[in-house]
Amino acid sequence: ESLKAGKFGPFAGQVFCGDQTLCMVTRVFIEKVDGVYQGACFPFRSGLDSGVNRLCWAGDGSMFIGQTDRGWGSTGRLRQGLQRLVWTGEVPFEVLTMKIAADGFLLEFTKELDEAAAADPASYAMISYTYEHHPEYGSDEMEKARQTVAGVEVVDARTVRLKVDSLRSGGMGYVHELTMPGVRAKDGRKLLHEAAYYTVQRVPGRAQAGQP
Repeated sequence: ESLKAGKFGPFAGQVFCGDQTLCMVTRVFIEKVDGVYQGACFPFRSGLDSGVNRLCWAGDGSMFIGQTDRGWGSTGRLRQGLQRLVWTGEVPFEVLTMKIAADGFLLEFTKELDEAAAADPASYAMISYTYEHHPEYGSDEMEKARQTVAGVEVVDARTVRLKVDSLRSGGMGYVHELTMPGVRAKDGRKLLHEAAYYTVQRVPGRAQAGQP
């Protein structure tokens, strides 16, 4: 379900996806790189009563979440449920967008940053992996590797550029899982969610297989 502008805090233009097994809602930022859509997923709300089956916007901009385990099972406490999320009016400290660059990622946050914490490469950690795409259900994380955040540039009060040692692309894409335990807002608060997951299929300026 896409977000109606101005109805759910700072996340207008982004997409929300429900997770059946883990009973959670994920927020998704999408961009187009070399004609291919890709982007990042962020945890949004977890601990719902049952597996998420349907998301729907109400007229007032709140989100209704239809839930059932439908025989698939879920981590929730109930076999079914209906819950409603309402924006309180308070902007949380989150990563708003995660955009790819030729040498890393550009992160925009919802609040002004503690510059010293945001500029420290030790505030970040990254691993990458991919999945096997096959007819059978599911796949383990494959080809895991640790990425090095080689440097951080504070672009402005809410934006940083991460320089990553190497971005992995090809196949069906590589998930670049970023954690940010050391990042703080200017007022000292921690991120509400410290993880982001960007699936890289295309890197700007990099020739792809089958392309000149």
